[in-house]
Amino acid sequence: MTPGVQTDRLPHLAACIGADYADSFAACRELMATMFALEAPSPEVRAGYVMDFALFDYGPIKLGQSVSSASIMVRDPELIARTGVNHFHVQFYRSHGFTLTLDGAEQQV
Repeated sequence: MTPGVQTDRLPHLAACIGADYADSFAACRELMATMFALEAPSPEVRAGYVMDFALFDYGPIKLGQSVSSASIMVRDPELIARTGVNHFHVQFYRSHGFTLTLDGAEQQV
């Protein structure tokens, strides 16, 4: 047990990245870099990009929650090889959704 650590809470990381950052998109891209290569769908979205993010650590299982501007998240064999992070990923969308591209085929979710 680490001294000074509250034991009734899960270890977590939280970030609110928005207009107060000099380059909010770059900050979000860096935050997501081990999991996804992050791109914006347009220069306008990139200029006003915002993200609220929380990660809760259950040991081998991590649960995350995020709200963000529209984005393109790419996860490919090169990223997995570069970061060494491979995982099973489940996403739940309360609104909107995403387009999944797998082996060149797109599917709306």
